[in-house]
Amino acid sequence: MRTLKLLLPVVILVVCMSVLKANTIHVPADSSTIKAGINGAVDGDTVLVADGAYTGANNKSLDFLGKAIMVMSENGPENCVIDCEGIGRGFYFHNGEDSNSIIKGFTITNGWDVLRGGGINCWDCSPTITGNTITDCEAEDGGGIYVNCESSAEPTIVGNTISGNTATGNSGRGGGIWCGMGCSPTITNTILMGNTPDGIYDSDFGSPTVNYSNIQGGWEGYGNINRFPRFVLRNKQDYRLRWESPCIDTGDPNLFDPDGTRSDMGAHYFNQNDYLTLYVTPDITEVAQGGQLGITYTAINRWNQPEPFWLGSRVLLPGGAVLDVVGPEQHTLPANYTTQVHITHDIRQAAPAGVYKYRSAVGLPPSTIYDWDSFTFKVNE
Repeated sequence: MRTLKLLLPVVILVVCMSVLKANTIHVPADSSTIKAGINGAVDGDTVLVADGAYTGANNKSLDFLGKAIMVMSENGPENCVIDCEGIGRGFYFHNGEDSNSIIKGFTITNGWDVLRGGGINCWDCSPTITGNTITDCEAEDGGGIYVNCESSAEPTIVGNTISGNTATGNSGRGGGIWCGMGCSPTITNTILMGNTPDGIYDSDFGSPTVNYSNIQGGWEGYGNINRFPRFVLRNKQDYRLRWESPCIDTGDPNLFDPDGTRSDMGAHYFNQNDYLTLYVTPDITEVAQGGQLGITYTAINRWNQPEPFWLGSRVLLPGGAVLDVVGPEQHTLPANYTTQVHITHDIRQAAPAGVYKYRSAVGLPPSTIYDWDSFTFKVNE
C-alpha cells in the first residue's frame, strides 16, 4: 500500500503533463502561415487555421514532418481555402509518424504535381483526411489524392468532396483518387464526381474499401451510388448540397450530421434544422476599387406550402463600420422550390482596401432568423 501511495501521484503527474503538452497554434494569429504552424507543432498539437484564402509558398506542399498532429480550419471548407496556384500540391504525408495526423475542413484547389497527388500525396502512411473539398487539382497520377506505399497504408478518407480534378499524361489514372500497391484506404461518405478520367483508380494489389459514397462510374460496396450530386454552384466551387441532392441522408447510417440526421455524403451537410435554407456564393473573392462584386443567392423551401420571408444583407467594412446593401425586403418561396438569383454590387472607387465580410439572412421580423450565410472578400487598390 505504501508503494502504491508513492507511485499514484507520479502516475497522475505524468498523465497531466501529457495532457498539458497538447497545444493549439492559431494561424495567422500565432503563426503567420500554415507551414509555420506545422513547423512549430509537436505531437498532439492542433494547428487551427482561421477563415481566409491561403496562398504563397508557405501555404502549400505542406509536409507533416513525421508529426502526429491535427491541422484543421475553424469554420469548414467553404470558409478556408488553400489555393496552391498551380505550382504545388496541398498536403504531403510520407513518414510513418504521419499516420497519426489529421487534416480537416479545407478547400484544396489548383494543386499540381508533375507525377503524384495534385491535391494530397499520401505515401506509405495512414493519416485521416476528413471534411475537405479537393477541386481543380492535377497530377499525372492521382489528381485529387494519391495513395501508395512500399509496405502497407490504410488512410481514412471520410466525408470529403473530390470533384473537378484531373490525372494528366499518357499514363494518367485516378482523376479523383489513385490507389497503389499494398494500400487499403477506407473511403466513406465521400463524393467523387466530375474527375478526369475517373473517380477512383485501383492499381494492381491495391484494395480500397468504399462504402456509402457517390462514385462516378459506380463502385462495389455498401450504400454506394452513382448519381449527379446537385451541388449549389459547381462552376463557382460551391460544393454545398441542394435539397434535391441524392447525397442527403444516404451516408453511413451509423454516423450522424450535426443536425442529428443520418450523415450526408461529401464535405458539406444539408442542415435540416434550418426552416428555410440560404446560400450566398460570390463570383470572385477579390475585387478592385471601382469594380463589381457578383453574388448568387440560392434560397430553398423544402416544405409543401409557400413560405414568406424577409431578406437582408450587410457588409462589415475593414474599419468595423456596417453597411446595409440589400433590403430588408419581402419575398415568398413556392412550395418545394429552389431559386437562384444573381446580383451585382458596385464597389466605390473610394472604398477602403482590405478584407470585407458579406452576411445575408432570411427570416421573419423582428427577431426570427431561418438561416444565414456569409463570405469574406478583399478589395484591392
